[in-house]
Amino acid sequence: MKKWLIGIIVILVLAVGVLAWLNGDRVAEKKKIEEDAAFVVKLQDDSVTYHLSDLKEMGPDTFSAVLKTNGKDPINYEYEGVELRKVLSAAGIDVAQYDTVILTAIDGYSVAYSAEEVLQEKNVYLVYAREGELLETGENGGRGPYQTIVASDQFSNRRCKFAVEVEVR
Repeated sequence: MKKWLIGIIVILVLAVGVLAWLNGDRVAEKKKIEEDAAFVVKLQDDSVTYHLSDLKEMGPDTFSAVLKTNGKDPINYEYEGVELRKVLSAAGIDVAQYDTVILTAIDGYSVAYSAEEVLQEKNVYLVYAREGELLETGENGGRGPYQTIVASDQFSNRRCKFAVEVEVR
């Protein structure tokens, strides 16, 4: 019985080690993207990378949205960012040809938006500043360098903080 238990433990430890090793390159790549404040737009096998200066050239908007976190009262903040539809259009993507837009965060968390809501004017934003200050990274207690906000969402529960990538399907 003990040999069987030891065998299972060894297999589990090896599996965890192999998975950590396989995932190590992806984590390092995502970390580099976060440090460089890069945002990657993917469509099938193609990708385009934007930096903060690129996003600012796309014609940013300033808008107000409510942030409601667990156990706290809702707070209205002023954000600065670019409509996600503009970012996708700049990458040569016609969102109307697709069904879903998926945002992925540095930690792997994903949020899916319908193409229709992304195409609505002044609705889905890729945000880089709040109250005039650039969003901090997660290591510094922030929600950035980028975050998506659905302006029409009154409960702020469909945001993707630490956003680093968008894919259209």
